[in-house]
Amino acid sequence: MSTLRKIQATLGLAFASALALATAAASAEDAAQPDDTSLEQTTDDEARQAGLQCTMSSGYSPTGREWGQVYLTRTPGICRRVRVGGTAPPDFPSCHQRGRGELGCYQLID
Repeated sequence: MSTLRKIQATLGLAFASALALATAAASAEDAAQPDDTSLEQTTDDEARQAGLQCTMSSGYSPTGREWGQVYLTRTPGICRRVRVGGTAPPDFPSCHQRGRGELGCYQLID
């Protein structure tokens, strides 16, 4: 019975370690802010996979704009936008502009 308990304890520790690493990686991705190099235009294929950087209106930002990302969904013509956060310049294209103009979306959902 002690061998079975050792195996269970080892598997439990391995699972807990994997879960901790996955949680740490997810929180590190959430904390990442867009930088100037990410403002460059992307190709259409890259946009479909990674989304396009855009801005969204905000009541909390000094410029009135926050960073966002717009992505294609599996439904043709419908895109999803996600608020990334951080102060964005007021003259950078909005998620609606980029979604409609560059991805061909007729509807954007939050």
